[in-house]
Amino acid sequence: MSTAPRRSTMERIDLHLTDIAIESKPEVLSSIPDCDTLCLAIFELHGEGACGVYPLKRVSKTKWTHENAIALSPKKLTDLAVALLESERLDDLDLWTFFAASEFTPTVSTRKKTAIKITKRMLDGKEDKATSVKLSLQVRASSTVPVSASSARPTIRSSMRLEDMTIDLGQGFIEHPGARRLLLVAFESPGDGHGGVCESPLRMISKGTAKCDDYVQISATAEDVVVVIKSELSGDLECFCLTRQELDQVDFYRGERLYVKSVNDSERDAEHAILSLKVRPMSSFTSRWGRDGSELVRYLRLLAVCRREFAHLFRITGDPSVKTLEIQVQEIHDALSPLNPNFSSASTMVGNGSLDDEISGLVITENSVPPEYAPRATLQGLVELRFHLLQTAEDLERCIKLRLQVVDQEHDAGWWSGLADFTQLRYERSQNVEDLDLAAMARRNQLDRIPTNDQATRGQALAEYAQTLSNRVTSGKPWSRRDVEKNIEVFKHGITGLPPRGPETFFALCGLTTALHDRFEMSDDPADIHEELFYHRKTVSAAGGDPNLIGAASVKLVFGLHACGIKLANQEYLDEAISTAKEYLAMFPESNSTHGRLFRGNMLFLLFRSIAYKYEATRDTRYLREAASISEQAFAYQPLHGETELQAATYGDLATYSENPEHRRIAETYLKAAVAKGAANHDTLSTFSFFLVQRFSQEKNPSLLREAIAVQEQRIRMIPKTHFLHASSLWVLGTILQKLFGVTGDPNIFNRAFDCYASAAMAEATTPHIRLQAAKAWAAFLPLVPTARGSAINLAPLDNAIESIRQLAGLEQTVEQRHQQLTDLSQFVLTASGHALALGRNDKAVEWLERGRGLIWDQLSSLRTPLDDLRSQHPALATQLETVCRRLERASTQSRRPDQSLHTESKVSLQEEAATHARLARERDELVDTIRNTIPGFENFLRAQDSSSWLENLPEMGAVIIVHVSKTTTLSRAIVLLHGLDEPMIIELPDFSYEKAEKLRDKLRASLLHNHLLQRSCDQDREGDRGFRLAQKGTGKKASPSQVLQDVLGELWKCVVKPVVDGLALSRSQRPETRIWWCPTGPLTFLPLHAAGIYQGTDETETILDYAVSSYIPTVTMLTERVKNARIAPKQDNKVGLCMLSQPDAPGFAFIPGTKKEIDRIAQVLDNHSLRTHRLEGGDAVRRAGLDAMGNYSCIHLACHGTQNAQEPLKSGFALGDGMLDLSTIMKSNLKHADFAFLSACQTSTGDVKLSEESVHLAAGMLATGYRGVVGTMWSISDRHAPLVAESFYRDLIANSAEVDGTKRLDGSQAAYALHHAIGELRKSVGDANVLDWAPYVHFGL
Repeated sequence: MSTAPRRSTMERIDLHLTDIAIESKPEVLSSIPDCDTLCLAIFELHGEGACGVYPLKRVSKTKWTHENAIALSPKKLTDLAVALLESERLDDLDLWTFFAASEFTPTVSTRKKTAIKITKRMLDGKEDKATSVKLSLQVRASSTVPVSASSARPTIRSSMRLEDMTIDLGQGFIEHPGARRLLLVAFESPGDGHGGVCESPLRMISKGTAKCDDYVQISATAEDVVVVIKSELSGDLECFCLTRQELDQVDFYRGERLYVKSVNDSERDAEHAILSLKVRPMSSFTSRWGRDGSELVRYLRLLAVCRREFAHLFRITGDPSVKTLEIQVQEIHDALSPLNPNFSSASTMVGNGSLDDEISGLVITENSVPPEYAPRATLQGLVELRFHLLQTAEDLERCIKLRLQVVDQEHDAGWWSGLADFTQLRYERSQNVEDLDLAAMARRNQLDRIPTNDQATRGQALAEYAQTLSNRVTSGKPWSRRDVEKNIEVFKHGITGLPPRGPETFFALCGLTTALHDRFEMSDDPADIHEELFYHRKTVSAAGGDPNLIGAASVKLVFGLHACGIKLANQEYLDEAISTAKEYLAMFPESNSTHGRLFRGNMLFLLFRSIAYKYEATRDTRYLREAASISEQAFAYQPLHGETELQAATYGDLATYSENPEHRRIAETYLKAAVAKGAANHDTLSTFSFFLVQRFSQEKNPSLLREAIAVQEQRIRMIPKTHFLHASSLWVLGTILQKLFGVTGDPNIFNRAFDCYASAAMAEATTPHIRLQAAKAWAAFLPLVPTARGSAINLAPLDNAIESIRQLAGLEQTVEQRHQQLTDLSQFVLTASGHALALGRNDKAVEWLERGRGLIWDQLSSLRTPLDDLRSQHPALATQLETVCRRLERASTQSRRPDQSLHTESKVSLQEEAATHARLARERDELVDTIRNTIPGFENFLRAQDSSSWLENLPEMGAVIIVHVSKTTTLSRAIVLLHGLDEPMIIELPDFSYEKAEKLRDKLRASLLHNHLLQRSCDQDREGDRGFRLAQKGTGKKASPSQVLQDVLGELWKCVVKPVVDGLALSRSQRPETRIWWCPTGPLTFLPLHAAGIYQGTDETETILDYAVSSYIPTVTMLTERVKNARIAPKQDNKVGLCMLSQPDAPGFAFIPGTKKEIDRIAQVLDNHSLRTHRLEGGDAVRRAGLDAMGNYSCIHLACHGTQNAQEPLKSGFALGDGMLDLSTIMKSNLKHADFAFLSACQTSTGDVKLSEESVHLAAGMLATGYRGVVGTMWSISDRHAPLVAESFYRDLIANSAEVDGTKRLDGSQAAYALHHAIGELRKSVGDANVLDWAPYVHFGL
């Protein structure tokens, strides 16, 4: 080893290093590629090699640590003099740090935290004082062996690495018990054994072969190397000796390997083990040129070609910079030629080779050339300069090829930017989508390497990345999900450091919206489309005052609104898209500039598409005429040619509604040309097929439909079955086949259409809207299916349709938005269940009616489901779900109705709320899935019950009657559910239909409205009635409201109720005990089935009141849940009691003095029974007090005005002293102790005609908040009679309630009987002629 002179003698020290940490300024180490995988290598100098290589763990942006202690035994204290930070995936970093071993041990016997400043030094020994790295560690020293210290700090000598080491061990070794715990230990020789170079574990890669994943560093002075294979259990097993001569002969640059046999002569192995490895020279400069100088010759000839090309380029362009580069290449050549005297400068400066040959051979050449001569940079500079000056396709290919040769190496941001620019340009020339993928990858790498504080450069790179994504979208080829997620991550990270406004921010946001739209196309997750629209709105703000940016941002915003409206089937977003497009078109006057024409062309096209979609959704001819008008305007701004597929498709879209024959001719010409060339974009085929169908509607030529079918089938073949557009294409194909069947009547065409609809409806990879539309079309075909085939029909399309309705009205929307969705969707639930009944699938009919009706209340109930069982099994998940549900419920009851008068910032805020709401819904679904899939016994957690569950929990004292009517079925039915019956019983209603129910409903509503019995009137006398006016006798032939009501009740009795009474074989009684829970559908939800009967024209009246006690339920589930969870209030329940609220003088409503009299009478009835009661009257009857009363008392009586808001159902409520206590506010309360509520107000169970299946009224809302039973009203009630009804009700209720400890407790389960009795008393008092007085009172619930 070293023979350097010694300065002094000192003890040999064994060192134990702990708490090792490396810290630096952020720009020093964090900027290094792969800085997460840095290592600490500690070396012995004087040729002894490394003591070890130790991986570091990154714990912050500026700090790395080594978790375990390092034990070192340096042979000489001053020999341990260098630590090197390096990356596992790179060669030695250009960062060498020096410290003396003596600095470790100021004291030998104690622990001490030692901080050493390590200065960055370059390989040439120059110190960079601008940056520094700090090493801190804990040192413990031991041992007292005398050693000598070096007199001076040594310098680094030449060395080599042994890499890629594998050992072929042989079969006998495999059977050895220690074969699975092997180590490789390497020593330099000569030495005394203490200069261990490496100790690394071995990894078995096959039955007979082990591999070392580390390398061995060999000093320049080592003569031999000994490699020992050790077992932790059995000691040394194999030994290999490598001589310096053998190592020097291995040519690393040609990939040569050295093979060495083991020297183990044990009889255990008949064959030697074999060690193979590569040798990398570490610091020998001359060895890079090859032993025969051939690599130098190759490089010199490359320089000759470059000089020749520069000279040729200078002759063409005369650019002086080219001449400068030619001279620089000549100078490099002249400097290198003397290195090998066997070759003259003249012999290598001929330059006869081709440029492409030199590019292909460059990978070999550059491995042999010192980096300071940069052959790649020279050649790359040449070809890129040539391309810049000449713009030839050949030079563009060369630029890309040169960079792709080393794409897997580390490069700076500029290098990646160059690759992205070149590939983007090649795409623009060739339209090869793979170039866009390569450009996107390069942009991402470029962005990763730009410092976060360099906003201008990052912004420009993000803008270029956004352009790449935009081109990728128009290419029609979908991204992979991984690429899309990466794109979103890049843009979100990029915009964090940008200012709120400016071009860089604008283009970055454009890219982000594009990426989010790509993800939504894949996921169909509403959270993605809401988030996309949120960033579209932010893009408008980021545009600032730049008119070009504002124009582009507005086009993107309208596109987002249009997409949101279509994907979510939300008309509000479509309306906003139309109004926003018109607003920006008016803002920017017509212009002949390129930007101006582009803006108007794009905006008019989007406006046309939104209006056309409105027409398709509503069939309102006003939209048709407007679409035709906008189409004419948009055509004027299109290019004069349609050579690209995209332009051909645009022409096709516009021409579908154009009234100009020339436009249709142009569109057809270009679409046919695009298809004939082999359209690469399936949207082009979609446009062409739709164009042909539109032509058929005008010309009635079946051949057009056949051509459209062929085009659509071609489109389907282009789209993978896993893509969401595949199902959409099948649905469209079905619609075209259906039109052709209407013309030809061909049964084969019918079967094809039927199957297309079924496949689309059952597809998993599609949107709920498409699935539902396909199912609707499939259901429309069902009546045409031959009877023999009917029993074998699979009803899965309808099953999926019901689930799609639930998804379209999902929790990611506000209640208000869900109501709007269900306005058009609920009717199909009746259609589907009607088909199930017609096919004898009664169980399916009941299941679909339950799953598809009362969705809002069902969703609210699911958010409030008690989580006690879950909490006992997994408290963390229960708490997390409870928190999410609470936030989701709050978000659901808010109103986000679009308002065009809002500023952009306000709209951004509202859109952010919508995106947050959607993410909460997704989080809730993910939590529920986790609970179902991970906790035993919770597999059906929050799943909808099947029909068997409902039948098990039906009440024993009566029957549930679902009265089914549907527009698409001629026969109405009563579905009877009875406790003890395994299947529903069907009672046919041949004399009743949906149309008849509509006529009765409209007749009754018209009469009530005409006589002011369904609305508030503020001009009544202050001593008047509670929103009730006595009907004036009709003049002439016009019937009074009482007569109209009697007619309606008579029809209901004959056509609906009497057949049910007969089917149940009920007996007439003065005080019937049998209960009937009516669950009406369609228009029947607004008709008083509970009072049906014959009241005039006969000697004796006959009504349902004589046979049963009637109640209503919105859904069967709402009843069975109450039966299942029926509770008896415990003795210590301090919430049991009644709060009586009276508000006779609410602002803006008529004075109703009877409310005070009403609670006075109730109080008199209850005073003798020691009940817990509370009164809120006049000024005390305000919203906060009323809401608190609902939480503190199990029963509540509200004597006040009530109102129904048809436009915003959740704004329906009770008029109190300080405003309206509306349904949305009540819904936010979770009334765990609620028993029953008496709503002595008007219109508390009226509902909304457009939402007949949702029971959107106050009575149902009170049930949803927790009350077991509710008394409500179907129209205005008399202020004179209300106190009588209330008094009679509570007298009967208290009489039939049980006693607890000798004290009466109000029992809500008796409320239906009490109301029946009270109505009977009032009926006796006023007579049947005044049926309007007593018939409005109804009972809901248990």
